[in-house]
Amino acid sequence: MRTLSVRAALLVCALSSAWPLFAAPPADTGSVDARAPVATTATVAAPTPEAPAAPKASTKPAKPAKPGKPVAPPRLPVLKPGQFLWTPELAPEGPVMMVVSLPEQRLSVYRNGVRIGVSTVSTGKRGYETGTGVFPILERQREHFSNLYDNAPMPFMLRLTWSGTALHAGRVPGYPASHGCIRLPAAFAEKLYDASRRGVIVVVADAASHPPEVVSPEWLAPVDTATGALRDTTGDALAESWTPERAPEGPLTVMLSTRDRTLVVLRNGIEIGRASPVITGEPATGTRVYSLLVDASEGAPLTADTTLPDPPPTLRWQAMAIAGKTPMPGAFQPPLRGGQIRVSGTFAQQLQAVLPADPTLLITDEALRYVPPVVPQTPAAAPTTTPAVAPPAPPAPPAPAVPAVPQTDATTVTAPLPPPPQTLPETP
Repeated sequence: MRTLSVRAALLVCALSSAWPLFAAPPADTGSVDARAPVATTATVAAPTPEAPAAPKASTKPAKPAKPGKPVAPPRLPVLKPGQFLWTPELAPEGPVMMVVSLPEQRLSVYRNGVRIGVSTVSTGKRGYETGTGVFPILERQREHFSNLYDNAPMPFMLRLTWSGTALHAGRVPGYPASHGCIRLPAAFAEKLYDASRRGVIVVVADAASHPPEVVSPEWLAPVDTATGALRDTTGDALAESWTPERAPEGPLTVMLSTRDRTLVVLRNGIEIGRASPVITGEPATGTRVYSLLVDASEGAPLTADTTLPDPPPTLRWQAMAIAGKTPMPGAFQPPLRGGQIRVSGTFAQQLQAVLPADPTLLITDEALRYVPPVVPQTPAAAPTTTPAVAPPAPPAPPAPAVPAVPQTDATTVTAPLPPPPQTLPETP
């Protein structure tokens, strides 16, 4: 009996420990196995992109603007290769001299200190460069042939050196192309030949040998007409001067620049006086030449200060024709339309005392002397200080990923309890 009780107890324990293996199937949870844990993924916000760093505050001054290139005034007259201008009427008499500018490939002719001609030229090419310096004309030949270069023709030759440098007619392409000579347009070479004589000074200049006023000459001769030496410029700054002893005699020319507001008196090619006239009215354009009128009611007046007790008489001038210029309408062409040129009484008296019977008055709206190039002034940029900007707050660190929490189905599955053990009747 005791043995049967023990066996029944063991059978009940075995059945109790095996029930999960035979549990009822789980309830339907939407095709999800309720027995398996459901992994839930935590939502994590994407990190905010960092804003670009703000520029640091600048306390350095701005760099000064680079100066522009010098702007040279236009060279007048404007000439193309092979062209020239010849106006001997501007100074009918006086000593002649010439200036050859190698950089500009131009030749300027002066008579009595005033430019009467300008022409394009062609000087020595590379390897045959034309020498610079002051040269008197040594020889003149209307027909000449080279004894160095295949007997090449050199018409209207003006010799500068015995080694082969000369002025003569030839091809002028607009750049240095000769073997050292100075080529001229044929028509100009003939006129220059007739206007020159032996001993006339020719200055050949470039930037290395002469100052800019010689390399780029204007209306008045930049050097002494007799020696080719640089002229004395100490009197240029004076508002008025009168030194007739510098040239006691010779032809006289008066030239006025309405641009410079300067009147210059030249005698025998030397400046003997200058004044700063008061100009009223509207100046005419271009360059014009006038002759003195003895009695005329019209013309361009050159007067003295009328407040003087005994002012000198008013001088009146008649316009003259210039070869190659547009014909001027009417008998008179006043240089100042409806106006006049007024100088001080003292200067007017001194000038009228030396005027010859037929003086020449030149009036131009161009510069008398060399004008330096203008360097454009670019204003420097004001130093700018960039205000300091607080850097943006660093972005919040990304939230850590939340690990999925395994969850089980909430349905409670109750396994059937094993039946209560039966009490076996004891066997007696």
